[in-house]
This record gives sequence, C-alpha cells and structure tokens, in this order.
Amino acid sequence: MYHLTEQQAQDLYASDKFHQLAGMVSNYLKVRVMIDYKTVNDPANIVKQVLIVNNSWQLTTPREQEYVLFFGPDQKIAKKLADRINKLEK
Repeated sequence: MYHLTEQQAQDLYASDKFHQLAGMVSNYLKVRVMIDYKTVNDPANIVKQVLIVNNSWQLTTPREQEYVLFFGPDQKIAKKLADRINKLEK
C-alpha cells in the first residue's frame, strides 16, 4: 500500500479544489479560454500549482486561493472570476 506524504496530500487537496473551481467558472464564461495548471514559484501564492488563463495570466489572487482552500469553491467566487475572464479576454 502506498502512503502519501503530507505535502502530497496537501497538493492533492488543493488540486481537487481548484479543479472544482475551474469547472464552476466555466459555467459563467462568455468567451473561449483555456484554463490550465502551471507551477509558479511565487512566495505570495499559497500553492505552487495555480490556474493560468490562456497560458498568460494567473486566474486567482493569493487571497482568492486562500478562500477556495479553506471554504471551498462556491458560485459567488466562480462568477467573480468568470466576470474577470470575460472582461479581460474579449
């Protein structure tokens, strides 16, 4: 049996929450974009794997990352992020 390290468990949890968030955001999108994971070594981020829109900019701020990790993704934050994408990717 394989056991996860604490870091692996945290990464798996974060990736699951952000995957849920990306799905929720896609319901509100009016433009075609590609949301992907990318490793970013920025000390401001809570996690190293972040969501990147069209391989150019980070979807969530560190404060939004914290909200999603501690409270889970919800429709309110998903709509806010989708509105940001719709505005910036016209």
